[in-house]
Amino acid sequence: MNDSMRELFGEVIDTYTRAEAIEDGILIAVPHEAQRAAHLRFPVALTSALHGTCVARPGEDGKLAAVMEAVRLRELLWLAHNAMRSQGGQRAEFMFCYLGPGGEDDERTARVAVVIGGGDQGEPVLTVRFASEG
Repeated sequence: MNDSMRELFGEVIDTYTRAEAIEDGILIAVPHEAQRAAHLRFPVALTSALHGTCVARPGEDGKLAAVMEAVRLRELLWLAHNAMRSQGGQRAEFMFCYLGPGGEDDERTARVAVVIGGGDQGEPVLTVRFASEG
């Protein structure tokens, strides 16, 4: 922090990095292969709330569950890619349909946001989250 910022705000009391958020499970890092398949150039992370609701399905287990989770992740990332391309800017929103806990009879829709920001070293990173998440 430069001197003028320090004078205005004082000393930094604490920081919480993206790496710490991933380590703590607040953010879920997207595998590089999935990121590349969706044509996203920067590292991507999902909030745990979005991942747990729309990508991971509670109660699913085994190989089929892993395949279906990968499919849902790919769909989510592809929509994020298209939203960023069509809307431009540092934030884009889109709708994502997913199945709730009731299965095929429980189709739901969520408003999702993809935000480009600075990573721990100032590098560009993407965070995909519910639009209502701050």
